Amino acid sequence: MGILIVDDSPDQQAILRTILGKAGHQTTENPVLTRPSSPIPTETFRVLLVEDSLDSQVLIRSYLQRSPYRLDIADHGAIALERFKKSAYDLILMDIQMPVMDGYEATRAIRAWEREQDLPPRRSLP
Repeated sequence: MGILIVDDSPDQQAILRTILGKAGHQTTENPVLTRPSSPIPTETFRVLLVEDSLDSQVLIRSYLQRSPYRLDIADHGAIALERFKKSAYDLILMDIQMPVMDGYEATRAIRAWEREQDLPPRRSLP
């Protein structure tokens, strides 16, 4: 599982293409986002999107709709932390600025919870 913190830049497609590429799925260099060319063969790739912008939620949900990815959405970091504690995610896409708990605070809380549970920290994507 990786955690990536991004802002609400207008270039969300390029950001998602980079994320999926780092997660080991093929992407193209074309600026238009395309679905990975090969589906995940064995099990569903679970993604948690932590984003308060409805527009960004719709964009990511739309892109992943016909993919083998399972998308869960949290409107802010506190919800993300609770979902993380209850479910295993392969990737967390984390916004920076959100109400209640921002992306930095949520990431620190996730890392603290991993330590409390004696879990090794999972890889974080730059």
